[in-house]
Amino acid sequence: MWFKDIYEKVEEFQGLDIHEILEQLNVDVLYHDNLPLDKMSMYVDKCILINNSLSEQMERNTLLHEIGHALFDKGCYLANHQTEENNANWFMCLFLIFEGFWEFNYFDEFLIYEGVPPKIARQFNDRVWQYKRQVKLEQEY
Repeated sequence: MWFKDIYEKVEEFQGLDIHEILEQLNVDVLYHDNLPLDKMSMYVDKCILINNSLSEQMERNTLLHEIGHALFDKGCYLANHQTEENNANWFMCLFLIFEGFWEFNYFDEFLIYEGVPPKIARQFNDRVWQYKRQVKLEQEY
């Protein structure tokens, strides 16, 4: 999945809140208190299972991440696990920063403030720089 494709999907959802997106995708959310210890959530067959003890901020970020799985996973979890995780993370981050995407150059501090793990925020910031550089080069030709 190209970063541009994820960007365009986030753009489609502008003006909608998370629950409206879930409704549009026909994805159910079930709150659960017996998920495996290493899981905050899981996406399975049009359903997000989410730990019911998450803070509001973590619930929002987790739902956005799982929406990314709903949109972009190809069903080959073991073969593409890291790619699928990256796509879900990029969807979450883009959704959180979309309005300022072209105006600002650094998003990692804002994303960390919004509850995104620092490693993901920094990787996202690097990916944004690559994407903006690519778009600039394409515009020059």
